[in-house]
Amino acid sequence: MSGTLFLLVSPVSRGLWAVVWLAVCLAACSTWTGQRPPKPLTAAEQAAAAAAREALDQLDAHNPGLLAVKGLGSFTLWRQNTVQRARVAWVGQRPDKLRLLLRDISGVPIATLANDGTWFYLDAHSEGRFYRKSASDATLRRLLLVAIDAEEIVSLLTGRIPLRPFHTARLHPDPVGGRDVLWLWDGSGRLVEKIHLDPDGQGRVRRIEMFDNGNRLLYGVDFSGRLGASDCPLPAELTVSSAAQPVFRLQIERCWANPALTAEIFRLRPGAAGP
Repeated sequence: MSGTLFLLVSPVSRGLWAVVWLAVCLAACSTWTGQRPPKPLTAAEQAAAAAAREALDQLDAHNPGLLAVKGLGSFTLWRQNTVQRARVAWVGQRPDKLRLLLRDISGVPIATLANDGTWFYLDAHSEGRFYRKSASDATLRRLLLVAIDAEEIVSLLTGRIPLRPFHTARLHPDPVGGRDVLWLWDGSGRLVEKIHLDPDGQGRVRRIEMFDNGNRLLYGVDFSGRLGASDCPLPAELTVSSAAQPVFRLQIERCWANPALTAEIFRLRPGAAGP
């Protein structure tokens, strides 16, 4: 038997070695996630990612000190086959506190809605009805007929671009519109948002689009014009639309930055028209 080594193992020892071997295998397998290592980015993809980071930094720098706003303007609502127009006054405070009063052209209150972060209020003055419901996004969406939430509305009113949670961002040129578009995807590779940048290179935004789980458009917002007030750098007009048609348009005429506000102003009681 020269040149050969035999290892004699008892049945008990063989059982012990089997346990040890199983433990080693499990430890090794625990490091395998079932996913391949991320594919290295090409030079073009690296450039698009770097440009996206720069664009996101510019967006984050917009109005960092504008935490609350008071405004006056006009409001247009498209519903089914009708178009309704009204005067509007509002106050908003980040992240999601909002109060808005609609009046007809003669100044008579039509409705007041408010969100204090806990409750959503609607006082329909013209109908003599008052509603208070849990401040869920679904309540506001049913009222406006578009999948937009209170925090996103307040972001728009304070000159910020609402960002859905995302994992990956890329900046790509739009050959049709002549401007760059920032694409945002979640961790599963689903498109959640597109941000169309103004060609002026200042990081301003012309349009945003929000998408659902099936990559279908939830809503879009188009921005136009600029207010002259230096303390309220806001667009003069924003139009929110669904995939089918415009939903509402807000034309901002006057704006006050960071007014003194109390929590009580975002709570409604029947008959309180404010703001």
